[in-house]
Amino acid sequence: MMNIIIPYEKFDPTHIFFLEKRPTNFREPISSIESEKWQNMNKTATGNYTKIIYSTKYFSMNGIYLSFPIIPLTIHKNYISISVFDLSEEFLTYMRTIETKCLEYYSEFYSINKKKRPVYHLMHQIQTGNIKYYKENHGSKTYIKISGIWDTEIEYGITYKIIMG
Repeated sequence: MMNIIIPYEKFDPTHIFFLEKRPTNFREPISSIESEKWQNMNKTATGNYTKIIYSTKYFSMNGIYLSFPIIPLTIHKNYISISVFDLSEEFLTYMRTIETKCLEYYSEFYSINKKKRPVYHLMHQIQTGNIKYYKENHGSKTYIKISGIWDTEIEYGITYKIIMG
């Protein structure tokens, strides 16, 4: 199967479609305001997972594949360090908008209770400069795959992978 990497500036939220919500158990998402000590605990949460389909009049694919033009300062195991100051304001604005639009659309589509809080893990990870990534053995591009939306009783956010290779 072939996927198309969309330039981040060409992302269009009107091409997002959601598959049916599936109840699931997963490692509890860590909110950006929680302390670091919680990030290593293996708590599980019950919630829902909804896959995203990105479809235009020319193609459809599972998930959203976006260009992710970052230059690693260091690579250690499956983490890369980046300088946030080296990223263009335009790139940061687009990433913030993409994550926000995906969550807003999900919230509207499923009439999410306003008591549930959107969690912006992608932007938090970019802003800290430490990014977990997955290595693939084909190609030399860095890209992000947004595959779906998770939600619990109190929070919801995108599921994504940053892939190098």
